[in-house]
Amino acid sequence: MRTPLAGRLTNFDLQPGQSLKAGDKIGQIDSEGRYRLDADIDEFYLGRVAVGERAEADIGDVKLPLTVSRVHPQVTNGQFRAELTFDTPPPARLRRGESVDIRITLGETQTALVLPNGAWLEAGGGSSAFVMAPNGRSADRVSIASGRRNPEQVELTGGLRAGDRVIVSSYNSYKNFNHLAIR
Repeated sequence: MRTPLAGRLTNFDLQPGQSLKAGDKIGQIDSEGRYRLDADIDEFYLGRVAVGERAEADIGDVKLPLTVSRVHPQVTNGQFRAELTFDTPPPARLRRGESVDIRITLGETQTALVLPNGAWLEAGGGSSAFVMAPNGRSADRVSIASGRRNPEQVELTGGLRAGDRVIVSSYNSYKNFNHLAIR
């Protein structure tokens, strides 16, 4: 038998005495040093991940640059898949099937006013927040506008200023209040 390219034979599952016909798959050829990473990403980001986006892989204590090379738009279990290729040669110790932490940069970085994403945001529908008074003894509900989000942070585009102290615990007990006295 002849392979279409040079590399390492993996997933070889041929059994003694097994009969084969033309075109049957009996293994997989991995091209040494030409790895790619497959990432399962939450469907929320489907419209924002595009070919050419920059990314970074954490492999041990080394950070390696990556580029999104392909996006599969089919959503399965709330996730879609993207393929990423290494911009520099991957480390020799990298093995097929290994899990790697990656971070994809969606757009250019810019300065923004952000708060932690959490229960406070969900209870108010993302339209209001309790801002502490300068003396720390009260808080008033103010209308806010939120922008981009990730699992850790939410960007605030209106209603707050840098330096405002905001209550970020759950607002479920305060749904009907616009002023809180803090003791």
